[in-house]
Amino acid sequence: RSDKKDNYMNELLFINPELTREDQENSIIDAFERTLNGIDGVVIVEQFARDSYSTVTSKIKRYINSIADKYSNKFFLVDSRSNIDKYRNVFIKCNQFEFMNTMCIESSIEMDKRKSILIAMKKYINKISNYCMVDVTAVSGDFLLAHSTLKRVQADLKSGDIVISNTSANVFHVNDHSGMLSSNDVDAKEEISYHTISGNMGLENINTKNFFVDTKSGKIAVNGLTSENIDLVTDTGLMLLNNLTGSGNIKSDVGKINLSLAEKSKFNLSIQSKVGNISVNVPPAIFFKFKINTKKIGPTDFPLDAIIYGNDDYDKIEGYVGKEDSTNLIDISSKVGKVSIKNQN
Repeated sequence: RSDKKDNYMNELLFINPELTREDQENSIIDAFERTLNGIDGVVIVEQFARDSYSTVTSKIKRYINSIADKYSNKFFLVDSRSNIDKYRNVFIKCNQFEFMNTMCIESSIEMDKRKSILIAMKKYINKISNYCMVDVTAVSGDFLLAHSTLKRVQADLKSGDIVISNTSANVFHVNDHSGMLSSNDVDAKEEISYHTISGNMGLENINTKNFFVDTKSGKIAVNGLTSENIDLVTDTGLMLLNNLTGSGNIKSDVGKINLSLAEKSKFNLSIQSKVGNISVNVPPAIFFKFKINTKKIGPTDFPLDAIIYGNDDYDKIEGYVGKEDSTNLIDISSKVGKVSIKNQN
């Protein structure tokens, strides 16, 4: 920059007029080999489309893909204007223009007129690395991610809708302010974390080790969730949870909680609500223990075969259904709302 104002100096680009020779390529590879053991990561910036005339030739790209796979404990980042589809096993950095142009997506439409950031993996899966990171940030516009196998997904939107379908990754971190968040047939090896302020969430067939969801006022509707560690939080939104398997915490300050557990599920759940009613449906064949703590309005429904322990504290009720030593547990706390536990198909 020439000064503190929005004025920039002219950019000078020097392009090699000759093809990069094989001995030059070998020198670059030798330099990598001498250096790799003593560094934590590699950052490659590729500005030119004609890679045969540049430092990062096709041969160098193949070498980078190979060593990135071999040295998986090191960080590899590539910033490429025209060749993001030629890299594997690395983190890829590109803007929306470079992505659309490289993937040949609606190239006839001016980018500044597009309202949506679209990653249509189903159509372009053969051009995109199957193990990369996707990181999208937008003020407005929708985000669609489908039919993909990725390393990590990070999406931050202010008002657009988010749709994630038939996709797997190690980690999903998704933040949306007011848009609708829809997610179906999603598999995460480590973690799924979904956050909204007022946007509703519609989730179906979710499988992950750790599942974290929170919203201020949006509705949370889940049909099919399997997770070792569950944490669902809403201030005022309604929770509709169907076919759930797993352990963890479900909390609502005001909104109602309707929960239905999956057949043959194993669970250890803490369910809390300050005002909203809590309804839990457990399949008849499942044995479980329960603890209920209410303040003003006591529980209204129990399974007919429930065994309730004697207790002088009428705000607290403990018991079991089926087997007293069952490892399945439902622990419910409600200050005002009614509580219902049912055994129904």
